[in-house]
Amino acid sequence: MKKLICSIILLFFNILSIPKTLADENGIGKFLVSGQVDNGWEIFVVNEDGSGQRQITNSDGKAFDPKWAPDGSLFVCRLNDYLKMFDSAGRVLGDINLKGGEIKSFDWSPNGKKIVFSGCIDSGSSKIYLYDLGTKKINCITGCSKDDNVWRSDIAWSPDSLKVAFVTADTSDEAIIVDANTGMEISKTNFAERNESLPPNRGGGYLEAFLANLKWTFDSDSVYFERWGGERRIFFFEIASGKLSKWGKEDDQELSWSNEKNIAVFSNDSDPGIYISTSKGISWKMLTPEGHWCGLPILIEDGQKIAYLSNRGKDIESNGMCSLFLMNIDGTSQMRITNLKLDSHKSTYSWHLFKK
Repeated sequence: MKKLICSIILLFFNILSIPKTLADENGIGKFLVSGQVDNGWEIFVVNEDGSGQRQITNSDGKAFDPKWAPDGSLFVCRLNDYLKMFDSAGRVLGDINLKGGEIKSFDWSPNGKKIVFSGCIDSGSSKIYLYDLGTKKINCITGCSKDDNVWRSDIAWSPDSLKVAFVTADTSDEAIIVDANTGMEISKTNFAERNESLPPNRGGGYLEAFLANLKWTFDSDSVYFERWGGERRIFFFEIASGKLSKWGKEDDQELSWSNEKNIAVFSNDSDPGIYISTSKGISWKMLTPEGHWCGLPILIEDGQKIAYLSNRGKDIESNGMCSLFLMNIDGTSQMRITNLKLDSHKSTYSWHLFKK
C-alpha cells in the first residue's frame, strides 16, 4: 500500500513538472520576440496584453529571428549559422543545418510540414533548400549546380502553398518566383530589362540597388518588396502578368498588407512613424506620436490591431534600444507589450493566435 501511495505522489509531481505548452492557453495571442540578454540574444514569449513574459530559449545568447509554425505547435529560430526547432513549451526538438554551410533566411510552408531556406556552403552563392519535418531530409531545389554564383535571400512561401519567392543579388537584383516542389522558375521581375537606372543618392554619386522585405499578398497573386538604392521604394509585382508597379511614396518601407480588407500599414525611413493607408498608398495617415522611431509593423487579429517596434519610453530611448508595442487599427489604445531590450536592426518577432 505504501508503494502505491508513493507511486501516486510521484506521478502527481511528475505531472506538475511537465512544462505547460503555449497551445494549452487557448484564445490568447502570443508574441515570440528576440530580446537582448547579457551575453547576446534569446527568444522570449509574451501575451498580447503584455502579461506572461518569459525567456524560453537558453542558447548562450545566440537565438534570434523566431517564427511560429502555422498551427502554433512549434517554432524555429536561427542560432548563428543553423536553425533550431522547439515545441511551444520551449523544449528543443532538433536542429536543421547544412554541414559546413550557413542558413540565411527561412519560412514555413502553410501546412507546417516543410521549411524552405536559403543556405550557402561557400561565400559566392546561396541555394534554396526544402526541409521535410516528417523525413528530416534536406533537398536543394534552386541553384543546385556547383558553378552557381547567385546570392538568394528573403525567402517567402505563398499562402496557396504552390510557390516560393526570394530575391537575388548578382548582376541584377530581382525577385524570383519558383515552383515550391520542383524549384522551376515561374516568373521574375525585370529591373535590368526595364533599364531602370538608379537616381543619385542624396550625397551625390550612385548606390547599388538591392531588394528586401519580400512578402506575398494573401491571394498569392503578387509579391511586394522594397528596392533600396538612390531612393527607397515599395514595389508590387503581379505574377501572372509580370506587371511591376511602385506603391506609396519615397522612403516608405516594411509594408504589411491585407488585400482582403484593402488595409496597409507601413513605416517611413525619413519621417519615422507607423502609417495606415486604405487607398493603395495614394493617401495615408500617421498613427503614432511624432518624434519617435517606429518600425516593423504587422497586422494581427484579422487586421484589427497593429504590432510594431518603437523607442518610445525614457528607459529605452536613452540607451538606443526599442520595445514591442500594440495598438488598434485606428491608432487608439497604444500600449507597450515588452520590457525587453530590443534592437531596431536585429530584433524580430512573430505572432500567433491560439484559438479556442
